Amino acid sequence: MSLKVRLVAESTVDPTELIVRRAAEDLLLVLSEDLPDRVVSVPRGDDDDDATFGAALANTRAEPGLELTRHALADSELLMLSGESFFVATHALWAGELDPPEAEHGTLIAVPNRGVLFAHPIRDRAAVRMLTPMLELARRFAAAGGPGAINTNLYWLRADGQLDKINLEETEHTIVIAPASDFAQLLDRL
Repeated sequence: MSLKVRLVAESTVDPTELIVRRAAEDLLLVLSEDLPDRVVSVPRGDDDDDATFGAALANTRAEPGLELTRHALADSELLMLSGESFFVATHALWAGELDPPEAEHGTLIAVPNRGVLFAHPIRDRAAVRMLTPMLELARRFAAAGGPGAINTNLYWLRADGQLDKINLEETEHTIVIAPASDFAQLLDRL
């Protein structure tokens, strides 16, 4: 048995029953036991301390068997981390390290299900062109169904490690980001 941490949609778990930490506005990190034949969420109890949670995060981060691939998309590059693990999506917390050096403006992230993570280091205006294709990919992977669905939202992993949901509105032809948001202000500066 190994303690690890799963990234899940907040709507899929009862945070009063399990050992959790907030990852983003609508995402939770759930302490889990990775057993040979299943993964079990750890109920609230004596194990709810920062040291145990930190060790579980370290176990998750060190997990072998994940595959990083690079894909040309929207005149830029999209990174995809995937694997059979229940814990791939948790690597969103460290997605800034997938393509060294870390981008000073952070990383654009999508986590449609537990087995895949899409990331785009924000280095220039290419991040704007990446919004639509990443949303489409997140929707396609989420629509495939199956266990472990998370959501189709996009997130901004800031350079300081904070994970923020990007609030978007879509019209027939464009994506609108709340102009007062920190993410919109970042895009304006690029």
